[in-house]
Amino acid sequence: IPVVLVPVQLFRMEPPVPVTTPGIRRRTKEGLLGERLPRLPKYVGWFLVVMVSLASSFFVILYGMDWGTEKSVAWLKAFFLSFGLSSLVGETGQDLFLAVLVAWMCTQKTSNEQKTYDINAEELHLHLLDHKVPQKVNPPGPVSVQSMKIKDEQRRKFFHVLKEYFLLFLFGAVLFYIGHQDR
Repeated sequence: IPVVLVPVQLFRMEPPVPVTTPGIRRRTKEGLLGERLPRLPKYVGWFLVVMVSLASSFFVILYGMDWGTEKSVAWLKAFFLSFGLSSLVGETGQDLFLAVLVAWMCTQKTSNEQKTYDINAEELHLHLLDHKVPQKVNPPGPVSVQSMKIKDEQRRKFFHVLKEYFLLFLFGAVLFYIGHQDR
């Protein structure tokens, strides 16, 4: 098991909080060390997360003192810029690319070719010609109105997300430009 996943495993060991219903008494499952310390894995996991963060910060400060102020500031600038670009632009672009790819793969292709059907005249007479055409056109039913509202809401959300991605791309481009101006 990788060392990074140790806190995750500890957080998963915590027993779930019992749901109590009035009049029903449930026995809770025992935790890792019995009923006395059922929440111990959670506390150990948080302790490990905090200690690893503090140790990492300590060594970064030590290296900063060893390198000097100028190298430390340059390193921090490069670190935050690369982290920002990879998390904001790279992962967002990857998610957008995968979403477009999956949407492209899942949509049905329409063709301009006209479909031809073999229609039996007797079947047509039995199923279509016996029905009378309604005199007036009725408004759409509640189901189609609801689906139109849903599609309109989806369209609005899509344009909102598209605007957000464009602004994020613009922000990343400005960050990239600023980052390369210092070099």
